[in-house]
Amino acid sequence: LPGLFYELYGLTEGVIAVLDKGDVSRKAGSVGGPQPFFQIRIVGEDGQDSPNGEVGEIVGRSPILTTGYYKRPDLTSAALRDGWMYTGDMGYLDADGFLFLVDRKKDLIISGGANVYPKDIEEVVVTHPDVLDAAVFGIPSDKWGKRRLQALC
Repeated sequence: LPGLFYELYGLTEGVIAVLDKGDVSRKAGSVGGPQPFFQIRIVGEDGQDSPNGEVGEIVGRSPILTTGYYKRPDLTSAALRDGWMYTGDMGYLDADGFLFLVDRKKDLIISGGANVYPKDIEEVVVTHPDVLDAAVFGIPSDKWGKRRLQALC
């Protein structure tokens, strides 16, 4: 649409957030909020809704939500729970209900009880002029969960 800017976050499964050009400057870094008839929540590891500003898994529901994955009841039961799609994405909502993405849940590194998001580290590493790109991942440890982080540059 000429002259219009929209930041979109969405899954083909039916979870959508939109940030229009009127909110870009006041909500920098956000991917927007749910549209009418769409709902987004942030859920902690305990399955409870997380308070505003706290990172958790993004879950959503809408009138266009999928009923499941074709011939994959295992994936369907893991992702669809009580009418909500568990996206596997990590983020938080601000006090106005705007969504901010943090990382993918499967990318989360837990080391000694601390949550480390590779995306945060990667964004810092690539600011160095000698680094074109970076990938951060954890090395397994029986004691720490992940004993250290490995960065490929």
